[in-house]
Amino acid sequence: GGGGGGGGGGGSSSREPALYYLPHLSGERSPFTDGGARACLVGLGPSTGRSEVCLAVLEGLALGVRALLAHLQRCSAMAAGQQGGERLRVVGGGAKSALLMQLIADACGVEVTASEDAAENDAVAARGAAALAFDFLLQRDAASRVGAPERGGATPSLCHYQCDARRNARLCAKYAVWRRLYPALKEAGAFG
Repeated sequence: GGGGGGGGGGGSSSREPALYYLPHLSGERSPFTDGGARACLVGLGPSTGRSEVCLAVLEGLALGVRALLAHLQRCSAMAAGQQGGERLRVVGGGAKSALLMQLIADACGVEVTASEDAAENDAVAARGAAALAFDFLLQRDAASRVGAPERGGATPSLCHYQCDARRNARLCAKYAVWRRLYPALKEAGAFG
């Protein structure tokens, strides 16, 4: 389980520095657009092990979701209610990872709901994309006039992940550094 963000002690300190992963393997499209952005791992040390690297990668993905939610909160009236205490529905391949879902809940400070059913994930993703496009293009009142289906309803195999306050505090501290890494590396010319 994820304690303080690093392995044991080499060197003069009792803890390794935090490990950060920027998940921009093929550029980034949200919350910013930069096709030249690349993934990187910051903070590797001589005693960094495989488990620390794996955890840093998953935390980087979770912090990326947090950055996206923060961007949506700033820019979109549709996401204005996505703040602490709200739920986040996750679909797709990542929804199969209980560890990733827990990290997203902890990083974002929200309850995460994910389906274990791959077919259901695909259906929810398709319905969600269609409903968002419909709402955006026709607005909610027009959607109700044409009988657009209501969102929600019973979904089989749902898993719920609650935010843990201690882990949330640790990931909030990591996020404060993580969100400054991309701009600093871009300014330094790291992405070409």
